[in-house]
Amino acid sequence: MQRITESVAGKGKDWKTVSLEDPRMKYKLLTQYISRFNHGIPNSKMHDMKVVTDAIDYFMTKVRDTTAVEDLSKMDLPKNLSIRTDYLRFDPDTDTFFEGRTAFPQSDTIVSSLKYKKMYKGNTYRRPRLKITYY
Repeated sequence: MQRITESVAGKGKDWKTVSLEDPRMKYKLLTQYISRFNHGIPNSKMHDMKVVTDAIDYFMTKVRDTTAVEDLSKMDLPKNLSIRTDYLRFDPDTDTFFEGRTAFPQSDTIVSSLKYKKMYKGNTYRRPRLKITYY
């Protein structure tokens, strides 16, 4: 990061205190950091970066690919607490307990996550056809 910062901002002052207030400077530096480390920066974090030290802190943060619920389930929990990560989903075709009746009638169950689409299927509400009688 030091070489990138000095090549863009020059070798005048401490490279960690280079300001990112100028949009052009911020763009030049952050795009080079992103391509060098192959790690993007979301707008919510980019907005908070004011000096190069903020960018260093961001890139030094450990990247996690698990959710908070998955992390909690791996912890040593008290005996009276358990977290179920393989939950059951309602399926009107296979449900026997409620005889296929749902708590959310006329609503589709949509699985939008690519990860969970492999594990769970969505359900589409079967809209009854109107019976029209002509006289």
